[in-house]
Amino acid sequence: FKAFIQKYPQVGEYISNLYREIKSTSTHAGGVLILDDAESCLPVVKIKGIDQCPIPEGLAAHYLHHFGLIKFDVLGLATLKIIRRCESSSGIIC
Repeated sequence: FKAFIQKYPQVGEYISNLYREIKSTSTHAGGVLILDDAESCLPVVKIKGIDQCPIPEGLAAHYLHHFGLIKFDVLGLATLKIIRRCESSSGIIC
């Protein structure tokens, strides 16, 4: 890769501009965004016939807090442990 970039330095400029950028929007089975009246403040787009919101689905959680939003990854191990502790302390049975 280094040899390629040395041979074609102009490509390196494009790569550095694209590095860490969002490459696509997708649905995360465990990504949850909780807020009041989401329909009034979030755009909804139709992707492959399915209504989706590119804001929570395409952005990492650390970007969303700047907008006052919180995104939970309910499939993440740390989050699952917290949910399990809440269930066991409140008497809820799965």
